[in-house]
Amino acid sequence: MKDENDFKLADCFLPGLEEGRYHISGTQTVTQPEEDSFSAGKDFCVAATPEQMPENIVFRVYPADRQRGDFSGTLPYIVFRDASYPWLRRWTEDTDGFRVPWLALIVVSEEEQPQEIDVKYEDIEKSKEDGVFFAYAKPKVPCCKPDYVIHLITLSKELCQKILPAKDELCWLAHAKYVDLTDTE
Repeated sequence: MKDENDFKLADCFLPGLEEGRYHISGTQTVTQPEEDSFSAGKDFCVAATPEQMPENIVFRVYPADRQRGDFSGTLPYIVFRDASYPWLRRWTEDTDGFRVPWLALIVVSEEEQPQEIDVKYEDIEKSKEDGVFFAYAKPKVPCCKPDYVIHLITLSKELCQKILPAKDELCWLAHAKYVDLTDTE
């Protein structure tokens, strides 16, 4: 028996088609009034825009923007309107059969002194410094205009090792919860 306080979590919620280039083709054979065959094909592209989050994709965040207080005993989160959003792209291989999301919420305080800069999309690869890990993979299909501004954050190696998950933990950076967003307060 289902309790109204129960909820289900899924390790991922995959999109219908992954990002990439596709070709679809079809053939129809008719026998009346005479036998004939017709074929058609079309190339198409499925693209995700990881560099810029769509304005309406976020349903809720916690803590709310500009909210102040002691949140040390709480877990921050983002709820997306599209449950498959964290898995729209592949940036690394699966971990033990589990799909790795391409994004995660990482909390950094001002005391940890992250360096922040804004860079035009066309210059993003030029901002990579020698000897610095740069978590950016050029998408298969570019989706941003060259003059879009991307916000980059640089963290120390020690901080990254402290707060970022190990490779075998990457698949747990996001999950899907089965909820009806129209049935919320």
